Amino acid sequence: MGKIAFAYSGQAKMKLGAGRELIRTQPVVENFVSRASEVVERDLLALCLKGTEEELNDTSIVHPLLYSVSCGTTAALEWAGVRVDVFTGYSLGAFAAAWASGVFSYEDGVGLVEERSALIALHSAQSGGGAMYLVETDAETVTGICELSQNVSISALNTEELTGISGPEEDVKAAVSLFEAEGIVTTELQVRSISHHPSLEKMKKRFVGTLKGVRFSDLLPQTLMVNDTTGTAIRGFPSTLRSTFGRQLISPVNWLKVVGTLKLEKVDRVLDIGAVPHLSRWIPGVDVIRVNNLDRFERAVKTLASNRVSS
Repeated sequence: MGKIAFAYSGQAKMKLGAGRELIRTQPVVENFVSRASEVVERDLLALCLKGTEEELNDTSIVHPLLYSVSCGTTAALEWAGVRVDVFTGYSLGAFAAAWASGVFSYEDGVGLVEERSALIALHSAQSGGGAMYLVETDAETVTGICELSQNVSISALNTEELTGISGPEEDVKAAVSLFEAEGIVTTELQVRSISHHPSLEKMKKRFVGTLKGVRFSDLLPQTLMVNDTTGTAIRGFPSTLRSTFGRQLISPVNWLKVVGTLKLEKVDRVLDIGAVPHLSRWIPGVDVIRVNNLDRFERAVKTLASNRVSS
């Protein structure tokens, strides 16, 4: 039998009530959201259930909320008997993967996620607003067209034919016009920010300073963690791990390579975890369960906990 991986989705369009079933039916998930609320000094539970559209588009709210639901769901799954071999995450989700691997404490992770979201929001505001799109073509084609547009860079390599771009809103929309002129399909992401972009260099340096104040474990984990920007397997906690999280701000997510590494590690089952999971369509050839409501949570427990006990 192959290995089980937990994969944590990054930010997506946050809808009112996303994660509600798990928060209401799994006390451990509610507890994790409450603990995050204490760190950020906001009632994240109330915002999840009753927040306005403006609040749900505020990364300073959404990012800690998504992180807390992901970590809480992990704890609930493990309490129910699901054991995991590999952790990975996409962008914001990498912080949940790091916590699950034992890299830093849960509360430190909340603080890092809050600081990271604030830096991204500040940079995007200083740049006049940002935009992110998915482009249905390969990275080489995207690179060639982006070279004709100022300040637009690849933000993610999702599949061989699906590439993310990011940059200032005006520049990104100019690049999108060039793609569409070539008959290439694009999809706007509901994320009004610049992320995984070289222009965040100054913010990266500030974030690395924050990372230096966080205690990272010096113990070797029993599980494997796969880095989202390099796609490589991390089997220990090297001294460079802090700078790795800093570089994430300016580096594209290489999800294509992450999936390749998961397959090399003989992963054949993946739980796509998050209040708004979106990774299942980018993990071909692997059995994926999206865990974002009670029915899927119970399916995961029934399938994976029982399989692990009998193996």
